[in-house]
This record gives sequence, structure tokens and C-alpha cells, in this order.
Amino acid sequence: MKRHHTALRHLDLNANARLQILIRAGFAAAKKHPKGDRSALYVVLFDFWLAEVVTDLGILSPFWNELFVGGDPDDALGKVPADRFKKPRHYVEHPREVRISDYGFHEVVAHGLARGAMYDYELKKLVFEYLTPSEVKEYDVPVPSEEEEKLGEPERIAYRRFAESKGINPDDHEAVSKAFLEEAGRRFIEKEHDWLRHRPKLFSKYLA
Repeated sequence: MKRHHTALRHLDLNANARLQILIRAGFAAAKKHPKGDRSALYVVLFDFWLAEVVTDLGILSPFWNELFVGGDPDDALGKVPADRFKKPRHYVEHPREVRISDYGFHEVVAHGLARGAMYDYELKKLVFEYLTPSEVKEYDVPVPSEEEEKLGEPERIAYRRFAESKGINPDDHEAVSKAFLEEAGRRFIEKEHDWLRHRPKLFSKYLA
């Protein structure tokens, strides 16, 4: 522990740059292994090391929040990000359950990476709750390349009906949007807490 304190005293304030250099160098070195590319193994080992560190330091929640703020809900480690562009865009997007296994190797890290997509899933589900089957059918069609006048229409319908059901002035767009996002967030957090409760051994340090 004494050596750790000594190292911390001499650590320059450009820690972010140092960390990026070290991670990139390690990855590049793993790709140049004498017996063949070891970069995949490097990522797996780093993934498990990171999971241990964030739980040992008690920073799991801030770590997940950093991933949530800086991540793209459509990107996952287990699939090519560009895949989402291969299918034509529709006026309304069906909510799809998020598979944690698509986002990494260790559940602690994978769950953090998947949170953006899980929140996005709750938002889309909420939109569908306030659309009729006939409206879903009407808007579940590709958007023509030169015709976008109906973009956002399903959301506008859902937001208005949501506002009316909650006693919010539908014309107060800021209040409606805030309440809609908060409702999706509430459902997202509720599911996350349930997910954590079913993994007491994995997250014992976090839940303590």
C-alpha cells in the first residue's frame, strides 16, 4: 500500500492521456504477439479486470453512469455498429429486448454498456403503449428518401395522449417531454434494480 501512495504522489495530472496511451499500447502489443494476434484475449482480460476494479473501489454506479452518458445505445461489442444502417428506417421503431450478452464478456461491464439501449427500449415501449394497432400499422413503413414529413408523428401522438392521461397540458411541450422521459427512466431503473436483486453474489459488494 505504501508503494501505491508513492506512485499516486508522482502521478501527473494528465492521467486520462496516460491511460489511453497504456490501453492502446497494450492492445497493439497483443496484436503483435509472436504466436499470433492476442488482442481478443487482451480485451477479455481487461474486461474482467475492469469489472473487479469498479466493484472493489465501490464506483459501479458512477462507472455505469459514465457509460450511459457517453455511449451510443445502438452500439454493442458483440455486433457491428453499422448493422443498424442496413435496414430501411421506418416512421416508428419497434422496441426490441436488449440482450446483455451482446455487449461484452463480464456482466458488470456488459450491463453498463447496454444501459443506453435498455433505456431506449423503455422509451419505444412507452410510445407504442399510446398508439393504436391501426396507427402502428400505418407508421410501420419505410421512410422514403425524399419524403420525411411524417417523421416524429408517432411520438407526437403518443406524447399528447400520455399528457392527457397524466393531466398535463399537451401544449406544454417541455413539461410533457420531461414527464415522458421520467416515466421511461422510472421503468428502466425499476428493471435494473430487479436485475441486480437476482444477482446477489455477482453484485454483493455493490449491494452491501
